[in-house]
Amino acid sequence: MQYCWPGRARPWRRLDENGLRRNTMCESWHNLLAAIPKEARVNRRPVIPPHSTGTTETPIADWETLTIELADGNAGLRHILVTFDGKGRPIGASDLVLYRSGLEDGRVEVRTESIGGRIEADGRFFGTRWTSIGYETRATESDAGIESTRSVPTDHDVDRLLTLVKDVQKRRPPKPSRVARARGRSK
Repeated sequence: MQYCWPGRARPWRRLDENGLRRNTMCESWHNLLAAIPKEARVNRRPVIPPHSTGTTETPIADWETLTIELADGNAGLRHILVTFDGKGRPIGASDLVLYRSGLEDGRVEVRTESIGGRIEADGRFFGTRWTSIGYETRATESDAGIESTRSVPTDHDVDRLLTLVKDVQKRRPPKPSRVARARGRSK
């Protein structure tokens, strides 16, 4: 199912028969493994929040996760995540896209596509690709079951994901200074 139409010049501004509004233009980033927009914001988070374990001597104390979260109104979202070890080497990555689409019978189809897994020191990737489909109804706002299909990522999928990892790594914001981190805790 395709939710974006190439060459679309204007935003789609209408309510469909299910009351879903889409106020944004069809975005080229709203596809699994697509290029990340230049203006996308990278969020930095520690894998373990500082002082949550009572010690800084844990093996993963310096690990961090960089995420990019993109939203396309009620049409869906995209979430890219890369985890780095204490030496700054990427050790895991995922890309997830969620699409929402109104159906003629009043339900809303929710489809997710994702790929994720670990990255070895030599650059090899071991992971899984998933496609899941579920439905929301206006009456219950809950799903009526989710059908998920697991598959092995193709070589092309892996190449695209590792390209995204390099892109996220280039955009990596600088670490805050110890003074800035201490100020953040005192607020």
